[in-house]
Amino acid sequence: MATDEFIINVEGTKILAEVKGNTKSISKSDLGQLITDLGEHLKITGDEIDGILIGNAWRLLPIEDRNTPDKPVFPDNVIKIAERRNVSLLSTTDLFRALCEVLKDLSQKKDTLGKLVGRQGIIDFS
Repeated sequence: MATDEFIINVEGTKILAEVKGNTKSISKSDLGQLITDLGEHLKITGDEIDGILIGNAWRLLPIEDRNTPDKPVFPDNVIKIAERRNVSLLSTTDLFRALCEVLKDLSQKKDTLGKLVGRQGIIDFS
C-alpha cells in the first residue's frame, strides 16, 4: 500500500481509503488509482472491500472558494464513475465538518463512521 492509502475498519467492515490533494478538481485518474488499488487488494488478500476517495481539491484556495459550480471537488464524470463502481467520495472539508461534530458530541462517532459503509457516490455528512 502507498502512503496515500489506508484501511478503515468500521465494525468489521473494511474500507480502502485513497487520499488525494489537488490544485484542481479530483480527476478520473485519481478515482482510477483507487479502483486499481481495490483490484490489487482483492488479488493479494482475496477480500473484496469498499473504497472511498477522500479528496482535498482546490487545496490552495480558501475553503469558501472551493466546491463552487465552476470549481467542483468532484466533477460529474467522477461522480458517475464512482456510483457505477460502488465507490464513495468524500471531500476533506466535509470530513473536517464531521470530525468537528463528533468532537462536540462523541456519541455521534458510531453514526458518523456508519455513513462511510456501503455508500456510493458523494458522502454527505449534513
